[in-house]
Amino acid sequence: MSVNIFKVFVIVYVVIGSCAYCSTSSDRKSDESDNEEYQSLREGFDQGNDDFTANFLSDVIDENPNTSAITSPFSVLFLLSQLALHAKGESYKQLANLLNLRSRYDIRVMVPRYLDDINSQRSVNFSLAERVYCSMDYPFSNAFKRDTRNTYHAQAENLDFSEPEEAARMINAWIASKTNNLITDLVPSSSLNEDTRLVLTNAIYFKGDWRMPFNRRMTKKSDFHVTRKHKVSVRMMNQIGHFNYSYLKNIKAKVIQLFYKDGNFSFVLVLPNKGHSVRSLSEDLQYIDLQNDVINQLEPARVNLTMPVIDTETTTDLADILKKNGVTAIFDYDNSDLSGILKHPEPLYVSSAMQKAKIIVNESGSEAAAGNAIMVGTTAAEAEPKTVRADRPFIYYILFKNTPIFAGTYAGPQKS
Repeated sequence: MSVNIFKVFVIVYVVIGSCAYCSTSSDRKSDESDNEEYQSLREGFDQGNDDFTANFLSDVIDENPNTSAITSPFSVLFLLSQLALHAKGESYKQLANLLNLRSRYDIRVMVPRYLDDINSQRSVNFSLAERVYCSMDYPFSNAFKRDTRNTYHAQAENLDFSEPEEAARMINAWIASKTNNLITDLVPSSSLNEDTRLVLTNAIYFKGDWRMPFNRRMTKKSDFHVTRKHKVSVRMMNQIGHFNYSYLKNIKAKVIQLFYKDGNFSFVLVLPNKGHSVRSLSEDLQYIDLQNDVINQLEPARVNLTMPVIDTETTTDLADILKKNGVTAIFDYDNSDLSGILKHPEPLYVSSAMQKAKIIVNESGSEAAAGNAIMVGTTAAEAEPKTVRADRPFIYYILFKNTPIFAGTYAGPQKS
């Protein structure tokens, strides 16, 4: 009998402004050594995430170079870490290498605290949630249920996959509840059958307000140059303000950082020089360190920023991307070893992996944010502002404490 795992990554992401709240810790003295260990592990994971994000986005752009896309490699890593805890042999080695974590102990220490931190941001609507579904006839191992509960703050449920329509309805209902109903039909009933053993879901939802909202009256229709020979009319937002900015010669691009309200989350736009394609830019970004070589090079500057309103939704097949990044064993029936997941081990492999993501970036995000605008007037002593006019394809990120949570490219509005 063939055995299938249908693995689902669900990413939904909405940006309309933003702000963040930094969590606090207690018992500083007793937790000092634990904090040092956690920070060290988190730095390692974040570095692995930076590398994976650069490779992931480059692969997506390479596949469709003139198409807008939004992705969340960060959330993929969290779901893969759950598999890694109960994988063995080559399956475990490949997953641990991608995660940039040395052991299962490292995962159990790092993941719950990272989730607590990122889910505790009070000034933005943000959540990262996971749920695992298993066939009724194949119960989870006690260790897997314990890790799902304690490490991922998630639930593991049994479903009757021989009733695919009902199983899909229940999975999609949970996804919809975690994404403010933006994603309602990710898992088609046709993807489930009596051979399905496991469905892993991951949902991210983000919505927040800009620290400096755009004035809607300044939004105008303008040309966006998809290629040298093809242009489309899009809504372009504009404001003059103080942002973190730099021109980086090593990647031939202007970079500007817009903060959300409390400063833990930010939007980073990377605009390549005219004649330097997004495809080439994505390749350049694979060979540098995002934080040290990009974010840390930004300095406060007065900037005249023009950028498009973004509304992008992307479904990405993850199998090829993961294989290119060294994760092959879990997709191979003969080599996959995920035997620690089930109470009564049997051959398991990942037959399908996909991610669905959505992003909306507009002027303010909410009516309440309009009253929080910081207006910067011009004085005779101020120099002419730097100009960033994003009227050609560019790359962008959403960062949480300088770690990329989402990565995308804008190449004009998607075809309906």
